[in-house]
Amino acid sequence: MARNPFLKKAIELRGRSTKKSKFTFKKKLGEWKKQEKKTTPAKQPKVKKFQGGERVIKKKAPKFYSEFPIPHKRFSRKNKHNPTALRKNIKPGTVLILLAGRYRGRRVVFLKQLSSGLLLINGPFRLNGVPLRRVNQRYVIATRTRVALPKDFKIDPRINDSYFRRVRTSKDKKKTEADFFKKNSEEDKSKKEKKLSDDRIKDQKEIDKVVLKGVKKQAHLNHYLAARFSFSRGQCLHSLRF
Repeated sequence: MARNPFLKKAIELRGRSTKKSKFTFKKKLGEWKKQEKKTTPAKQPKVKKFQGGERVIKKKAPKFYSEFPIPHKRFSRKNKHNPTALRKNIKPGTVLILLAGRYRGRRVVFLKQLSSGLLLINGPFRLNGVPLRRVNQRYVIATRTRVALPKDFKIDPRINDSYFRRVRTSKDKKKTEADFFKKNSEEDKSKKEKKLSDDRIKDQKEIDKVVLKGVKKQAHLNHYLAARFSFSRGQCLHSLRF
């Protein structure tokens, strides 16, 4: 019997793919069986001599590159992977000069560093009108002046980063034409006014009491904190010693 007999003229029993050593035909049994793959030993990395030494070539560069970008993990910028280091000259009670923001030019007292790396500061509010706030230490000048805070002084753990977040209100209904022309009316102005919570006012008064006790211990410190920082004629920033 022929290995691949003709069924009709020029029509073979098995196609051309069967000839490519994928299958073999047993004459005796007349059955097809799949060839077993030969196991080849692992290839050793090529070694090339280069400038008197040897260089191992592990893998060649691929000849084909996909036209679409391959997705891969990227570094997350949302979360703080490393805590922000506090400057050596900033310690609890240090008087700082604000360089940016609503209260720029004001002198404030540093209380502690929050988990986000921002500085918790206080005016105190009774002296210069600066409430409890968070400030980035980049926008601050640290002075040698320090307020003597008591050793047992501890800030409530409630006063953290989430304490200063704005409360989101539910979205207002769609405004009509009549509401659009009432923008400057007294009713709209009263709605826009923000009211502080009683807890926020209470916390401000408690911290102000402790800070003002330390301010009173030094002469003229209350006048120093109440005054704004400014340059006079002939002064140079590089020659000043804070």
